Amino acid sequence: NRFLTLGGYAIRMEQHSSDNQISHNLIEEVGGGGIFLSGSSATHPIRNTISHNIIRNCGVVFKHVAGVLCSTAEQTDIFHNKIYNMPRYGVSLKSANLSNMSKNNKIHKNEISNTNQETCDSGAIEILGRAKVNTGDIVAANVIINSGGLTTDEKSVFRCPWETWGVYLDDYASGVSITGNILSKCTSGGVFIHGGKNNVISNNIFADNPKSQVMSQVADDPQFLRNNTFTKNAIIFSTPDSSLLTNVNTAPWAANSLTKWDSNIYYTRGNNSAMVNRNLTPVGSFQDWQSKGFDKLSKTEDPLIQNNLFSPNSPAYQLGIKQISGPAACSETYGPRTP
Repeated sequence: NRFLTLGGYAIRMEQHSSDNQISHNLIEEVGGGGIFLSGSSATHPIRNTISHNIIRNCGVVFKHVAGVLCSTAEQTDIFHNKIYNMPRYGVSLKSANLSNMSKNNKIHKNEISNTNQETCDSGAIEILGRAKVNTGDIVAANVIINSGGLTTDEKSVFRCPWETWGVYLDDYASGVSITGNILSKCTSGGVFIHGGKNNVISNNIFADNPKSQVMSQVADDPQFLRNNTFTKNAIIFSTPDSSLLTNVNTAPWAANSLTKWDSNIYYTRGNNSAMVNRNLTPVGSFQDWQSKGFDKLSKTEDPLIQNNLFSPNSPAYQLGIKQISGPAACSETYGPRTP
């Protein structure tokens, strides 16, 4: 189907709307977003598949929208979609409280680009975790590029790009697995952990994120930011002032927010010695970081990536990093089928 120039969301699912398949559609230039799943934890949609859709140029009227928005949903399989040119999120999963939460959803093998073009404090993929429980959500094998951000200052002057991430784990989002993704050119960083715990970030490629690769921040509960891991990732810096991990709190960074940070490979384009000598962690230089017990097994050398793939002789394999398998593996076409 083709959903064009509609007033709000193209497709809305609610009241136990479950076991449905939404695939091979084009959603374009609608007033709101693409697909909206809603209800309480007792009535929300379950076991729906959203795949092979093109969702683009949405949010013509309303800006707080997503290509796929789950205000509450469970076991939603969101894969092989192309989502781009959005004023805010590509995909968003919300959990406001235990009575209104999303859980056990999977976002994988999507191409998400040019998001957050008219808003900030956001992500290409956003997971809101105010229920403060492990969600079991999976973010895997997506290609996320150009999460921008727009705001105005006190004089109403536009600021762009501004404060957005590739994957935004917002307000205690916990128990999320982020694996096998390519996170590139995201304004504030590839991943933002806002107060959550038990999140796993592994086997991703972080490339050319200008400000930082990962940011963390304590939310209202300073004891909740715990037990996150960052392992077997490849990080490529393109600017000398880009950091590895940024703590955005005024309070001192807490090392116990991380259970493990190791077996990663780092490379600074053109001058890899800059990776070693500069301050790029909450505790200082890379040597200072290692003295705290992090990245003891990691490497600082070229991971040899071409066309988003590790070459056969990449040193990344020595660390247990596996080849990235993203949307290119899809054998079916996106969008409406040809009659």
